[in-house]
Amino acid sequence: MMKITALFILLISFVPVFAQQNGESKYFLNAKEIDFDKTFINPENIDSIYVDKEVENGALHIFTKSKRFKFVTLKNILEKHTDINTSAHSVLFRINGEYIYDTKGIRIDKSFFIYVKVADVSQALYLSDKFNKLKIVEIDLEREERKPKFMIRGDREFTKSGILNNFRN
Repeated sequence: MMKITALFILLISFVPVFAQQNGESKYFLNAKEIDFDKTFINPENIDSIYVDKEVENGALHIFTKSKRFKFVTLKNILEKHTDINTSAHSVLFRINGEYIYDTKGIRIDKSFFIYVKVADVSQALYLSDKFNKLKIVEIDLEREERKPKFMIRGDREFTKSGILNNFRN
């Protein structure tokens, strides 16, 4: 009986916690409100972060090292890195592995190293013809420039001495 009473009291004390409404926190970048889900900031540019618990639902203030902080849009990226005409093609964006379903208001920190790869789904024979104009644009945002990759093709196994012998032959 004591266990049931203790459990009942414990449950009653937690009900007000679950009844509180969980609203969205606000996000600010250099004192301007932003949509955090649509803003990609290079961590290298962040000077400080302040969490304000005094306002309803809380607020996160992000301050950058430079006040001349610049963003690029998806349209800017398409113009610079591809030859895609958005009026002639349907485009599905994928940024850092996440598909973007609402492109309005997407802003990307200009200081990122931006790598773009375009997939043309018209080559997929199993898809309906209505998808022929669909392009998938994959965007990788990286803090550092990628190092060039060198690949050697061949069917021989290379060892330290084997490499020299192959060049001598």
